[in-house]
Amino acid sequence: MTAMPLTARGAVAATSLVTPAADLAPVRGDGPRPVEASEQAVAWDEGVITYVGPADGLVGLEPEWFEGCTIAPGFVDCHTHLPFAGWRADEFEARLSGVSYRELHGEGGIYRSARMLAEASDDEVLAFCRSLVQEMADHGTTALELKTGYGLSVEAELRQARLARRLAEEAPQTCSVTLLACHAVPEGMERADWVRAVCDELIPEAVREGLVDAVDVYVEDIAFSLDDLTEVARCASQFGLPLRCHADQLGPSGAAVADSKFVLNYYRLSADNRLIFGGGEKYTPRPPGDVA
Repeated sequence: MTAMPLTARGAVAATSLVTPAADLAPVRGDGPRPVEASEQAVAWDEGVITYVGPADGLVGLEPEWFEGCTIAPGFVDCHTHLPFAGWRADEFEARLSGVSYRELHGEGGIYRSARMLAEASDDEVLAFCRSLVQEMADHGTTALELKTGYGLSVEAELRQARLARRLAEEAPQTCSVTLLACHAVPEGMERADWVRAVCDELIPEAVREGLVDAVDVYVEDIAFSLDDLTEVARCASQFGLPLRCHADQLGPSGAAVADSKFVLNYYRLSADNRLIFGGGEKYTPRPPGDVA
């Protein structure tokens, strides 16, 4: 896997080029885009792709040729949970044998990852994660989201966010960092108290330090409620942070999008005009033009 050269202006050409089929993965801009074609080139200028098409149609640039290779879009991994400090592969084996996620939640799951992260030093966490980030790059991942959510205290979440920001700054990929403080309720705390701490202490400090680019909430009957999501959404909006939500992972609880009014209220609170939900709403590949 060879990444696009990091030059301000240039071009590459290869034996073939693959792009998403328009009916499967709509892309911005005018089409048509080929699914696969031979002797193709890509050109760019200051980070913007200026040409995709036949190599002999490229004007004013001499491309770098990659014979026998294929030019393909990079992968985007939008839910990595980096940084973390240990594997839970045995839990996946348990789930394949019939153990439910709910049964694992507590001793295992999020709480187990939180314990492993707390027991590792910053240097150990970074060393563990750097190799994973590089492996992702080697296999074609060119953009990824890093998340917190394994801190389960204000200071531990800030620590994880700081480590995530360090990884993001070092990584060869385009990275963003999301604050997923509402991932699980810390042991010994009431859910409402933790949500209040997230809004009153954690989000303001994370913004002050420039640590995060978005806020996420895990809405599930073992985690957080739609009311909690609403409270966090208001706080995130005040600080100009986009809102994320992953919900109904364990079943149709109804927590994800209780009614369309909620989407209308908080879609426009997302600074990047993206709000991703599970649940019973109908979706189209394109965001609505106006939700006000």
